[in-house]
Amino acid sequence: MTVLTTTVALLAGALAGTATRPLLFTRTVPTGAPLRHACPSCDAPAPTAIRLLAPPRGRCASCRTPWYPARGLPEAMTALAFALVAATGLTGWLAAAHYWVAACGTALILIDAKVHRLPTLLTVPAFAGTITLLAAAGVAGEPGSFARCLAAAAALGSAFALMTFGGIGLGDVKLAPTLGALLGWHNWATVLVGTFAMFALGATVNLLQGRTRGRIAFGPYMIIGALGVSVCVS
Repeated sequence: MTVLTTTVALLAGALAGTATRPLLFTRTVPTGAPLRHACPSCDAPAPTAIRLLAPPRGRCASCRTPWYPARGLPEAMTALAFALVAATGLTGWLAAAHYWVAACGTALILIDAKVHRLPTLLTVPAFAGTITLLAAAGVAGEPGSFARCLAAAAALGSAFALMTFGGIGLGDVKLAPTLGALLGWHNWATVLVGTFAMFALGATVNLLQGRTRGRIAFGPYMIIGALGVSVCVS
């Protein structure tokens, strides 16, 4: 049954990744820059959302310049994330919350890695969807605490807000409540471990890359660290 579930999750993840492609095309721009509605190289009009949802070409039809992200990358990343969630055997509304964070998180990772921003258009739905699904898990009687997830969302959001004085970006602050809620559903120890995982992962990767200073995209480490810890303890 797990093999079947994982296979279905792979396919669902690929479809979810495809659904984010129009958003990735328009929103992968630096903070303050206008949204992209044309090819960045030749200014040819961008394809409609319907055409962007077609099988990915990954490049401009006029000048053949490759677009970001690479062809099939959102589909592959989201499919892998969904498969990992399914492989743990998670079910019910809690599983749905993990899939939702994985779908929104993959798009946020791709945007932040490229232009160092986490658009509100994604962070707000990520939080709203996660809270709604965890509330449903609470109503359904699934093991966990919705009250604690709300408290953890507020706590992690407040902690990241204070860390803006140390260089944390406002996008990271907007993302933190979503991840706090997901971790807080389990227990406070998971919140602490998940938060530690975010910073440990970010520090490790950047040290391996020889980067000890300068601006980094922290969103990917937040999402991977928190989601990974939450899946492991579920």
